[in-house]
Amino acid sequence: MNREITQLLNLVQGLQLKQPLDLPFSIIPIMYESISTKELLHSKILAELLNPQGRHRCGKAFLREFLSQIGISEPQKLSDAHTDTEVGTADGRRIDILITWEKDRAIIIENKLNNAIDQPDQLKDYLKDVTEHKGRKVLKTVYIPLMESRTTHETICGEVVHLYPRQLLEWLAACKKNCPEAISYIREYELLLNYMNTVNINYMNAKELYDQLSKADPSLMQTAETLARIVNSPEWLNIIRTRILEDVKAALSGEHLPELKFQFQTRTSELWLWFDNYTYWISIDVVDTYELYLYFDTKQEQLPEGIVSETEGAFCGAYWYRLNEHYSRYSEEAYTQMIRSIVGWLKLSIRQ
Repeated sequence: MNREITQLLNLVQGLQLKQPLDLPFSIIPIMYESISTKELLHSKILAELLNPQGRHRCGKAFLREFLSQIGISEPQKLSDAHTDTEVGTADGRRIDILITWEKDRAIIIENKLNNAIDQPDQLKDYLKDVTEHKGRKVLKTVYIPLMESRTTHETICGEVVHLYPRQLLEWLAACKKNCPEAISYIREYELLLNYMNTVNINYMNAKELYDQLSKADPSLMQTAETLARIVNSPEWLNIIRTRILEDVKAALSGEHLPELKFQFQTRTSELWLWFDNYTYWISIDVVDTYELYLYFDTKQEQLPEGIVSETEGAFCGAYWYRLNEHYSRYSEEAYTQMIRSIVGWLKLSIRQ
């Protein structure tokens, strides 16, 4: 297998893989994954932002930037624009988002951010309905897929503009400049789109790797899948946690300290370390980056000096505080800094 691994490494080094964003923890992606009507959720958010009469109180700022994004100069009477979702057509179909203004202008938005399949002639039928039954001229049809590798294959009378999560993020960035009061909730949607864009990047990387492996020796595909199973196994996680544990023990050796206790969490990727006579115990989460948490038996009205917490919460009767410390899993220098930090926090945890 060593030969196959060497060949696989040589192949991977030649790939132009994109680096996903290192996103902060948030409950928004977790909530999003539990929603079954993802397409409708995005449509409602986009329609609300694009509506000059929307609750965002930014007037036509969002719509103006959106029109600029798709190559339409601002109409004079944009303030009377209106957005609707799930707009019915004469043949029983539903347009995800329809933007209308003046007496006869319209933009159709087809939202595929949930990665739903295309229905036969759907864009053509939408265009026909808005033109013939609603009496409006469709300036652009906007198609919003999740994956950048995806385009609509329909040919219609009129321009189809493709917008991907990356372009939506560019639109939101421009909106923040023109409507600073909207920054807080724009950031919430940006976080969700960034999460989806990371999914997109992971897919493109996987597709690139698969395409290259398909052209190579069939044994390399088997080796890659074997390595993937190893890396995603509990055993791999335990090897990482064991290394941290052993290096912390080595750094503490020779000092007159209580016995170091530890526990590998089974439901999470955390390693817990503590001394018997502790003020707190320390947790190291090893999923994407190394992150450090301090756990206390009681809620701390005021954190001890030197502790800077980003977020906090409760777990099984204990109270945790995430430190403002993040260390790359792919840098030995960062790893060494983390071990020094863990040792320092452990020493401070001993009750005087």
